[in-house]
Amino acid sequence: MDMRKVKKWNEMNADLPQLMGIPDQPLFTLKETAKIFKVHVRTIERWIEEERFAAIVLPGGKSLRIAHQEIIKVFSQTTT
Repeated sequence: MDMRKVKKWNEMNADLPQLMGIPDQPLFTLKETAKIFKVHVRTIERWIEEERFAAIVLPGGKSLRIAHQEIIKVFSQTTT
């Protein structure tokens, strides 16, 4: 993979998440993620079970979070 092309694409599309309505924050709750995709929280849970999202388990093991990069990745796949 040509890293110059990757860097150029990243620079050209730096504002893409904001244009897609995705807030600039590192982690999202399942509820926040569901709101971005306009689906029910249970749908997000299923997507995690199906490994469509890589969820982060917070200390204590009960709360899940979705990384910003994961949302961008899945959002890009669902809109193309």
